[in-house]
Amino acid sequence: TSAGTWSFDTTCTKVTCPNSALTTSSTTYSPSTGTANEGDTATVSCDTTQGYSAGTVTATCTSDGTWSFGSTCTLAGCAYADLTTSCCPSGDCCTYAGSTTGYASNGDTATVSCDTSNSYAAGTLTATCDTSAGTWSFDTTCTKVTCPNSALTTSSTTYSPSTGTANEGDTATVSCDTTQGYSAGTVTATCTSDGTWSFGSTCTLAGCAYADLTTSCCPSGDCCTYAGSTTGYASNGDTATVSCDTSNSYAAGTLTATCDTSAGTWS
Repeated sequence: TSAGTWSFDTTCTKVTCPNSALTTSSTTYSPSTGTANEGDTATVSCDTTQGYSAGTVTATCTSDGTWSFGSTCTLAGCAYADLTTSCCPSGDCCTYAGSTTGYASNGDTATVSCDTSNSYAAGTLTATCDTSAGTWSFDTTCTKVTCPNSALTTSSTTYSPSTGTANEGDTATVSCDTTQGYSAGTVTATCTSDGTWSFGSTCTLAGCAYADLTTSCCPSGDCCTYAGSTTGYASNGDTATVSCDTSNSYAAGTLTATCDTSAGTWS
């Protein structure tokens, strides 16, 4: 007021757009430094190194300080580098033996392999380039290696639930089947890369089945009869007496069978 003038606490500034924002995932512009005023236009080049067709688009500096692009660049191809990351949502299921540099044209195909090192089942997929979206489409999908739980129940083991599957590397604790003459206990099974279970150990036979007495005393399995109960199991060293089956034309006589639990058989 001593000078009869106004003093202002700040100043007005022109709306500007940074030139650096003219370089995008599809366009390039030089110089990348400096700014433009509202209403100014710039001609930017489509970036052929990113798979776009050569050409230019016009950008206009708007009132909010951003560039408005009047059109978009056209994709010329699909990046080979995207093959291994786009074949499944997790991006870890495929490998590609070819060069991952450059771009494929519309309709070009490439063969990728399912990555067995990441627990996927061996196989191949055919990828087709779609330049309208700049992406690869795949004719099928890779699947994880799985082992069926139903295979955990064997002649010597039981497992529940018998439904469902496990992934490669998963383990399961299965019970030895005492109803089949095995000692009570557990063994560990691991799901392997070929979709089968590998058992780290085996169940131990607790005895010999009395039901096997009449079928194991001769190769034909028709020469003996047993008068005792054929249910249950004998312990190691137990003996049983069987008779030769005269009704099947065998001479009368008896045999003594001894239980060998190391093999689970009668001798």
